[in-house]
Amino acid sequence: MAKLILHPTLIYRVPRFSYIEKIDNNLEELKSMIKDSSPDLYTMIENLTLEDFQDADRKIQLSLRKYFNRAIFRSTPFGSFASVGTARMENDPVGRIKITKQQKVHSFTDWAVKSAIEYDPAKLLNANVKLFANTSYYVVQNEIRYLQMGEDNFEMTAIDFDPIIIDILKCLIEPKPYDILVKEMDSILQQDELNDYLYDLISIQLIITSQQPNIIGLDFFNRIGRQFIKEEKAYLIAERTTLTGCFNKEHFKQLPALADILSCLVHQDTEIELEQFKQKFFQRFEQAEVPIMMALDPEIGIGYGEMNSDVHSSPLIHKLATQVGTSSRSKSDNGFKDIIGNTLLEKGLDGIIQLEELMGDIKETKLLPNTLNAVCSLKGNQVYLDYLGGVTATSLFGRFAFAIPTIKKFCNEIVSIETNANPDVIFFDIGYTKEDDVDNINRRPSIYNFQLNLLNYDTSEMPLSLTDIYISIQRNEVILRSATYNKRLVPRVASAYNYQRSDLPLFRFLMAIESQSLQSNLLFRPSTLMPGLPRYPRIQFRNIIVSPASFRISAELLKGPNGLLNKVTHLQKHLIDHLPFDFYKVGKGDQKLCLHTKSKTDTEILLSLLEKSGILYLEETTMDADSCIRDENGAPYECQLILTLYHQEKVVLPVISNNSHGKEIRNWIPPGQNWLYFELYCSPIRSDIILTEKIGKYLSVYNSRIKKWFFIRYLEGGDHIRLRIELYDANDAREMTGMLSGLLQEELSCGTISDIKLCTYKKEVHRYSSALITEVENHFQQDSIYILHMLQFMLPDLAKYKLCMDIFDTIQSSQVFKDESFKNTLAKVSQSLNIEHKIQPDGFKEINKQYKGLLMQTFPSLSEGANTLHAVLKDSFISTLEKCPVFRRPEMFANLFHMHINRLFRQHQRTHELLIYNFGLMDFNRKFHQGKAKAN
Repeated sequence: MAKLILHPTLIYRVPRFSYIEKIDNNLEELKSMIKDSSPDLYTMIENLTLEDFQDADRKIQLSLRKYFNRAIFRSTPFGSFASVGTARMENDPVGRIKITKQQKVHSFTDWAVKSAIEYDPAKLLNANVKLFANTSYYVVQNEIRYLQMGEDNFEMTAIDFDPIIIDILKCLIEPKPYDILVKEMDSILQQDELNDYLYDLISIQLIITSQQPNIIGLDFFNRIGRQFIKEEKAYLIAERTTLTGCFNKEHFKQLPALADILSCLVHQDTEIELEQFKQKFFQRFEQAEVPIMMALDPEIGIGYGEMNSDVHSSPLIHKLATQVGTSSRSKSDNGFKDIIGNTLLEKGLDGIIQLEELMGDIKETKLLPNTLNAVCSLKGNQVYLDYLGGVTATSLFGRFAFAIPTIKKFCNEIVSIETNANPDVIFFDIGYTKEDDVDNINRRPSIYNFQLNLLNYDTSEMPLSLTDIYISIQRNEVILRSATYNKRLVPRVASAYNYQRSDLPLFRFLMAIESQSLQSNLLFRPSTLMPGLPRYPRIQFRNIIVSPASFRISAELLKGPNGLLNKVTHLQKHLIDHLPFDFYKVGKGDQKLCLHTKSKTDTEILLSLLEKSGILYLEETTMDADSCIRDENGAPYECQLILTLYHQEKVVLPVISNNSHGKEIRNWIPPGQNWLYFELYCSPIRSDIILTEKIGKYLSVYNSRIKKWFFIRYLEGGDHIRLRIELYDANDAREMTGMLSGLLQEELSCGTISDIKLCTYKKEVHRYSSALITEVENHFQQDSIYILHMLQFMLPDLAKYKLCMDIFDTIQSSQVFKDESFKNTLAKVSQSLNIEHKIQPDGFKEINKQYKGLLMQTFPSLSEGANTLHAVLKDSFISTLEKCPVFRRPEMFANLFHMHINRLFRQHQRTHELLIYNFGLMDFNRKFHQGKAKAN
């Protein structure tokens, strides 16, 4: 497990006012803050004086008191209601910082203003703007398809194919000034002709201009020279400056240990859409590498999720259709829910549960991102944890880096940690916009060296292009590769935007990839695992409150008393009698109010919420009399701290591939040519008989017409045998197809064969390469001849294992693998299979026990012909591997041997493969130690 380290820099968030302030002294400033955040409410209170406030309508009073509660207790930045700053952690027993009382408010033009900016293509070209291709384009037959932003949602659209358009778009793969484009296109188009093209391409969104928005990089409005106008709605980021002091690192030193434990306990939600995509992709393309936009095209690819709607459907139909069914995430767990349930039954719902009591037998460790966040509050010596996790620590900081240089510098440090740990991978940010009223939080500077902008302008030095990105599935992961850089691409988005809101399949796909194979959620609440209980106990780890206690209250409490005053008095008495704490929070997520049981004003606020919701949970909290943050006047503040945990281990493996979908397509051979490809659907139990008695006879009869043949067994779509035959003369195809159907007519009639299909043979050049595919097919024929011969002996599994181990020994002795490369290959594949099968310690004991039994077995006694075929097969393995480049031999061997096991066993081939690889590795180690002992 990677060692987590606390970064000494942290971000603090503080409300506008100290919690000792009163609304009476701050009403005018509160009204000013409300003006920016809630203009509708402001119109009702604009002229309200303090005297008017005391006699105002109850709803107005409650609204103002809720806003003031927010301004003294809630640290979530919104307008000027809360501010952010940076500080350090050190070994300082005082552990307190002094900040400025006044906020520095950074004002920006609100993102929604961009919609009012008009673009005239003719004026843009005259101004020599930069032009940038919408790189989502791709060609399908006689049309160019691309993503376009419609009136309400993203849609896939198409125009007729025109090679000149493709030439223009290729020239604009990076932003380029208009006059440079004119020169580059001079040999193809006159300037007037080019202008006509550009006007059209800009209007249909195939070209983006530098006068159009960018969400990442230089501020869009400043970049185009549009000054901030005070009368317009503003986007505000409030900053505080640290004057003196630092936080005491001792308070937070248990966070790394807590993260390690929670990584074992908390189960990562499964991205259902991504899992479905991987399954469909592998069924369609197997190990091919496919351009990303072609893969996501629902017609020629496989699409993504349930969002492959007809572009002509109305937005309402689209919305209703896509919300049918389950969430895009699967809420599964690893037994942790049962452990919590049993613990609550055993210990009751009161008191404190120590996190260690929930460990049980769960010891599975998961891979953590290189950087992650802990969001917490410090109350005395206790840390109240609000959030722990994330794929990158930049996700919570990016929006503030937009305005505050110290946070931008810290983000750069985080990126350095991630990139230094994974030097062979390109991390990239994603520029995405859709919701004008939300996208302010997406505005950020260029934090990562690379970015991919979706229908946004790009101000970076090295923009990534969708036309350059290819997809494959390797090691059960979706792999993105840049063809230009020949490196793996991994999204790292410096924004906390909830991508589940998006209706763009491409964006959701990329965001799902960001967290694949990583444990990005480390916090849990018992109320989500065991909903509906009347109360939940506190869960604690040393000095960290992992989950605060909470109590349920219901509107049923209000049925007795009549009148506002009586209801408030009754509710307050209930709180004092039943809550074991004075302060509590109520609300969801970061929209919580902090209230006091003994305050009638606070109880009236709670009453209004309870009347509206019916049921509420009150969460324990406390006020720290010795606050860790004070201003220059000594006033204490409620605060929230964002800490960064990091490690420097590699979390993303590099993937290099040179395969292309185009090559794969060119090696598809439809029926009627010189290859016949049959799929024979039958039970695995019957498959050996069909192979030996029917297929063997068929091949023997037509041997003179067959240049090459091989078979494999397959499970997808139902158990079946795939028989592939290369003919000397394609004219024989019809007769040979009819003869096989006739030969199997009896099996079809009685149902032992349920179906026969004649299919297109898609040569697996993506797996074996164009240069080696013929050699691999020859090997497959030799393997198939060997298996067909061996099936007649009906060998037991242990005998088959012995034969496979002999293949291992021969390959190792041949020196086709150098040094420990072959052992490492066995170890890597066995580890992957062990993980796939979720092998636990008891399972390894059983494997070891069977290996000892295998050692007692003698080598199977075979006929002379079988021994000859076995020797020829081993030679074929070696000769095929020798023709393969050295760096690809491990992968080639794994593929060839996988197909051998597939043919050799009629059922449970992956499990047999698991055992054989484990046996092979054990045998390798046994012989190594024996040799070492002899040497000594």
